[in-house]
Amino acid sequence: MNNFDILEQGYTLKGRRVLAEHTGLPQDFVTNIAHRADIARLPYVRRKMILPVCGAGYDTLAKIVAADLAQMEADLEAYFQLIQGKPWKNYKSVIILKVIGTATRALPVIMEG
Repeated sequence: MNNFDILEQGYTLKGRRVLAEHTGLPQDFVTNIAHRADIARLPYVRRKMILPVCGAGYDTLAKIVAADLAQMEADLEAYFQLIQGKPWKNYKSVIILKVIGTATRALPVIMEG
């Protein structure tokens, strides 16, 4: 499966239940990867962006849409210092918050729950 297969089948609670039953994976895990697939709809998004953004607490598109970009930057700084031992400024060219903020507001909401 690729991201879009997961999202197509897992955008509803019922779909995630079916995926969990079919794969034998916990439903929480399936929900988590469905949300990551939803985030992957953003333009220019790669794994290098999804992992830290989710790790900083913005693990759903709804959380990213609602985020204050200054707070998100502070949360990413804390994440990178804790996990990577490097400052956020080293990653600003990979994770461009202004683009993320604008793009998330342009995407239609498709994930349920």
